[in-house]
Amino acid sequence: MQELISNSLKHAFPNGSKGKIDVSLKYFDSNEDKIELQVVDNGIGLSADWNLRETETLGLQLVKRLSEDQLKGSISVDKKVGAGFIIIFPLKESYHGTIEV
Repeated sequence: MQELISNSLKHAFPNGSKGKIDVSLKYFDSNEDKIELQVVDNGIGLSADWNLRETETLGLQLVKRLSEDQLKGSISVDKKVGAGFIIIFPLKESYHGTIEV
């Protein structure tokens, strides 16, 4: 998630333009418990031919691998307004932990 927010801050609002980044986390209680994470900005958006599967940026490659390989989920991109990344993964595959400070 940090990488997606960082990318929005770096690229979505050039030349000091203003905008909004929405982050949401939803739990779906169904036959398969799922979590949906969305990071969506209303910035300049992605080019029409931009493809997550072909990106060469290390950050987005890591986000894709984490979403699909580690969390056993899926990641999709919404280009309707700005840039939106939607990650859905099963709760049973997620890891729970505690951070002590």
